[in-house]
Amino acid sequence: MLQTTQSLTISGQSVINGKSVLSFSANISQDGGSNNINQSTLDQSLYENNIEAARKDAADFQELIYLLRIRCYQKQSRLVTQKAGDSMHTFLGFTIGEWGGIIAIGTAIVGAIYRVAVKPLSDKLADLSGAINNLSISSNQTHLELDHRLDKHDIKIERHDAEIQFLYDKNNLKRREEHHEE
Repeated sequence: MLQTTQSLTISGQSVINGKSVLSFSANISQDGGSNNINQSTLDQSLYENNIEAARKDAADFQELIYLLRIRCYQKQSRLVTQKAGDSMHTFLGFTIGEWGGIIAIGTAIVGAIYRVAVKPLSDKLADLSGAINNLSISSNQTHLELDHRLDKHDIKIERHDAEIQFLYDKNNLKRREEHHEE
């Protein structure tokens, strides 16, 4: 009977001033088997002169391997769970938890767009609408004042016309006829 295993091989290098100082390789079992990490020094003097940077690169590589191990373990655990008949509820390839994350991210993006673009625009439109209403009210008040002043002038003109007519009548004079153009 053939038995197979799957593994993931990762390699990397610590490069300082354009030269390779350390070489890294790792083999991660994807089915729960053994894992190993190898590190080789390629330039001992460059390593000793830049030990902090080289060690940081080594720590970063180990952190990457650690995260990949967790991902492989989670994937293997999910496969074992599904094989056991306890199938996960999925929709369009995503689990309920993943859909919750997608919806949360989408809500955050829509909320940010609303706060950045829609809300300021809506506020400015509301300010503009208020300014137009104030202008309309002011314009109506000005027109009412002008109409009131014109009414006073009409009364004065009528009174003057009556006084002039009285003077014409008193002096037995005849007024010229008015020609109204429309």
